[in-house]
Amino acid sequence: MVGQAASCGYGLSGWWRGEPLATTVIEVRGQPVVTLAELLLPGLRAVIVGLNPSQVSVDAEHYFQGRLGKRLWQRLQRAGILHDLPVGREDDEASRQGVGFCDVVRVPSARASHLTRAILRGAAPDLLERLMAAGVRPPTAVLFVYKTAHDAVGPLLREHGFRVFRMPGMYARSDEVERELKRVGEELVRSAAAALDGARGLSADMHRR
Repeated sequence: MVGQAASCGYGLSGWWRGEPLATTVIEVRGQPVVTLAELLLPGLRAVIVGLNPSQVSVDAEHYFQGRLGKRLWQRLQRAGILHDLPVGREDDEASRQGVGFCDVVRVPSARASHLTRAILRGAAPDLLERLMAAGVRPPTAVLFVYKTAHDAVGPLLREHGFRVFRMPGMYARSDEVERELKRVGEELVRSAAAALDGARGLSADMHRR
């Protein structure tokens, strides 16, 4: 596995009460590494997946606090996926709106250029295991921030029934961004409706037994 969690600053129950989850310590090749705690919980309408945490974000104890990360928060709000996010604590409010967060690779770094497609593809089973262990089950929507992660990991999640999407590129033209954001927002609405219908169908089946 890419990194096993050894401890968690506040625990998932604290996050559910609205307390900050901050960072956690994972073990990598026998060494402790401080990284962002994953914001994963049963019942989420979507999970946003990055490549790996930036050191800036780990130091700030919140997801996507680097220059490109802050652009992501703006885009998510423009797409109507999230709204009214407080600057610097966007993930806290996003979690209250039913959106969770994690990364393909948990080890933080200043840059992600070393994360080749082969490395990301190798980390895919670990990500799937972490999602399932946290109670995030298909057909939950999984929204990848970067194309490299989407292309390397998305196929495995699709095979297991997750609805997989990708944000537009960080350097895409503004007209392309607007078009893609509209499409992603609409797809997530349909995904949430499909998940709700599936849950209702499962509940009805259980009552008939």
